[in-house]
Amino acid sequence: MKETKTNYKILLCTCIINVFMALSLNNFVSSDVFLPALFLYFISNFMTFFEKSYNYKFIASKYEKYVSYTCCIVCGGISCLYTAHALQMVEIVFFKVEDNYRILLQGMPNTFFSFKSVDITGIIIICILFVPLASVLLCIIPFLHEQGFSKQDIENILKKHKCILVESIGIAGVAGGGGVIYCYIKSVNEHSIYGVPQYWKYFTVCFIVIFLFSLFIIIKRYKRGI
Repeated sequence: MKETKTNYKILLCTCIINVFMALSLNNFVSSDVFLPALFLYFISNFMTFFEKSYNYKFIASKYEKYVSYTCCIVCGGISCLYTAHALQMVEIVFFKVEDNYRILLQGMPNTFFSFKSVDITGIIIICILFVPLASVLLCIIPFLHEQGFSKQDIENILKKHKCILVESIGIAGVAGGGGVIYCYIKSVNEHSIYGVPQYWKYFTVCFIVIFLFSLFIIIKRYKRGI
């Protein structure tokens, strides 16, 4: 099979879109709005990563395969969960705890397949944030591979230039702070009555994405010093 050159512009656009989609899922007013948006987010990414998994059997490193396979499982799992909800096999509801809303999974009442409510808020949040993180990795890994970097090369650079990690964390921290400021401004302007601003979500997404990109740029800058 002929190997084609990776289109990094498309990978970068996909990464940016996934970041904004993940952040937009924080803007919901009811389960009737949030759940369909959540399903579209995961089913579209499932098809994307499924296609990547097939192609990466031929042209990619094992790290890209692992990331793609993991994303297929994550996105497919949430998509199946929503499908079960749509078919009324299970029920996904919102439950208010103090100033926050929790996402609960529970069996349908008066049915054979019934169980107590399970709080899946943390699982949903982790899955939502995992997709943009995976998109960043699938953008950086093939580029480093095509540039001739090996795992040993990167380890040598980090050992010789420990300040790289400090610089990357500093840049990512500033980006995370920017995400917090954006979240605050948005909450003030919209006067949302549905819970409190989720500052940590914005900080986490911005921090991780910018950390990986800044680390990649700085490593490339020190390439000649391997």
